[in-house]
Amino acid sequence: MYNYGDFGNLKENYKKGRRRVPLEVIKYIFNKLNKNKPLVLDLGCGTGISTRQLAPYSGYIIGVDKDEDMISNDSINYKVSDVSNLPFENSYFDLVTAFSAFHWFCDKKSILEIKRVLKTNGIFCVINKEEKSGLKNIYRSVLEKYVSEELPSIKKDYEPNIILKQYGFVSIKKKVFKVVENYNLEEALLYLQSVSLWNLVNDNFKEKVLNDLRNVLSKRDYIERTLDIVVVYGSLT
Repeated sequence: MYNYGDFGNLKENYKKGRRRVPLEVIKYIFNKLNKNKPLVLDLGCGTGISTRQLAPYSGYIIGVDKDEDMISNDSINYKVSDVSNLPFENSYFDLVTAFSAFHWFCDKKSILEIKRVLKTNGIFCVINKEEKSGLKNIYRSVLEKYVSEELPSIKKDYEPNIILKQYGFVSIKKKVFKVVENYNLEEALLYLQSVSLWNLVNDNFKEKVLNDLRNVLSKRDYIERTLDIVVVYGSLT
């Protein structure tokens, strides 16, 4: 049985079900950095979806994830590491990013490591997808019928801009991009099976959960996932 917060066992669903952010988000990040070919560190990179998007704008990029099973075999440089103990020199990176991941390592030790490896005039950028369409609520309501424990919420009371300010980042800015992702039924099911909550479902019940989700979601011609993509960034000076 895997734990909430494990993703390595979800890798194939993750690769097929997770979507990239719009290119305008990537361009916005690099425009704010205003540096040609920066050195970039992408934390909680998973299968490298965001890392590959950042790569064309970077002079050098490396993706870090604590789960070796999530790392992809492509042309990107990857390291397996906890954010709380990064294997990099002080003041090395111009840009550090965390796409849909910072909520997993927004503890004091990890943030101090992020500050350590970031250049004084560098930027730490947190990017989150905030569900607005209700798909997340549908998913949780179905899972609640099959999971005996209370479903956790890692993002409860999670405010990146407040966290960055608390740990000494300055010039903190926030930008929201309105996005709609469209899925057919099978694509939506793959996405839902890439979410960490899926680990809480006993293997004996997983097919029943999928059938319930099919019954609810098949009433729609397509599944529209409305999102706010929220970009929060700050610097050390």
